[in-house]
Amino acid sequence: MQRVICSSLLLILIALFSAFAQEERKASKPEIPELREMHHFIHPMWHDAYPAKDAEQLKELYPKLQGQYEKLKSAPFPEQWEDKKLHWNEGVTQMGKTLQDYKQAMDDNDAEQLLVAARTLHDDFEGLMMIINPPIPELDDFHKTLYYVYHDYLPEKNWEMLKASIPEFEKKVQALQEAKLPKWMESNKQEFTSSLHQLQEAVDDLASLKDSQDEEALTTAVENIHTAYVNLEGCMD
Repeated sequence: MQRVICSSLLLILIALFSAFAQEERKASKPEIPELREMHHFIHPMWHDAYPAKDAEQLKELYPKLQGQYEKLKSAPFPEQWEDKKLHWNEGVTQMGKTLQDYKQAMDDNDAEQLLVAARTLHDDFEGLMMIINPPIPELDDFHKTLYYVYHDYLPEKNWEMLKASIPEFEKKVQALQEAKLPKWMESNKQEFTSSLHQLQEAVDDLASLKDSQDEEALTTAVENIHTAYVNLEGCMD
């Protein structure tokens, strides 16, 4: 009897651990199954039809690409990733425009423009992938703080919450200093380092205003952080 009870407890613990691990995985990045499924059609487009300049195969793939896009467009975006949602929506909208160009090139029987649209569609797909699986997690983490400061606290003139975010900025910009760049960014390392230095200076400037009541100076400091962040993010293009 005791052995049965122990076995039951063990199974319960395993189930709880499995559920916890699953939640941990979900919390690490957004899960968009419709984007993963789209890769089934992007792959033959990009790795087979595009390099072979096979216009007929590109045309055959269009209904599948468009059909999966409709599913992607309607897919719910996880609420806990609000800081990513704006970029995600912009990326999905851009993909829709590219698919319109793709269809227009087909209708015009313009093989050259069809190749251009296929390349752009691949770039759109990669852009969406980078939103949910960023190459530099530390940069994505910095944006989580910046998002609320720039889009909520600053417009609402919530200076108390804005100042309370300063330690987060300091901690996260330090983590960026220690971040490891992916290999494909090695050629941009100098530009990244220079842009990161500007972001560090912008954060330091805001930190120096933690006891200030100068709303104009605080606004300028946050704007400078946002500009520096955009420049740093641009190093990944």
